[in-house]
Amino acid sequence: MTSLLVLTDIWGDRAQVANWLSPIVAAIPGLNDVQVISPYRSDFCHPATEQQAYQRFQQAGGLPSYIAKAQVTLTPQSLVIGFSAGGAAAFALAASNEPPAAVFAVYGGQIHRMADLQIRCPTELLFSNEGHFDVAALMAVLQQQPMIHAEHWPLTHGFANPHSTAYDAKAQQLLACRLSHWLAEKTKGA
Repeated sequence: MTSLLVLTDIWGDRAQVANWLSPIVAAIPGLNDVQVISPYRSDFCHPATEQQAYQRFQQAGGLPSYIAKAQVTLTPQSLVIGFSAGGAAAFALAASNEPPAAVFAVYGGQIHRMADLQIRCPTELLFSNEGHFDVAALMAVLQQQPMIHAEHWPLTHGFANPHSTAYDAKAQQLLACRLSHWLAEKTKGA
């Protein structure tokens, strides 16, 4: 049984992510269980700014807490998709002693702080433009690992999130298509 674990970004809007992914998941017959997880204990609370969302994320324990929360629901049959902080958490899960079946991380900027982790499952990394590290240099390092495939889309971090000032509806549609193909490939024969 293939399950899908989706890790939201720091906004934590599980309903928005679930609604966006719903038609993608519905078209994949091999997926039996879909869970959307946010870094928070409570539902989305609509922070006014990205800075407030980031502060809330840090108050909730930051990345270490998010990784631990996701680890609880992870199985070796899980496919994991993560966005931003969720992408970084997904990357960490791919290096765990009991990794998921595969990972797709979207603009997981904090991955640059974990580049030395040894990835243990097929991992797709989709980076956006980042101002605080050299994306091309990071990709060159990461792609030395055989389980990693990384690419760069020249868009601003947050392009798939309607709450972000960087939101790009056309790019979000392209990402939906890309995720649909990835899920179909990973569930083939499931």
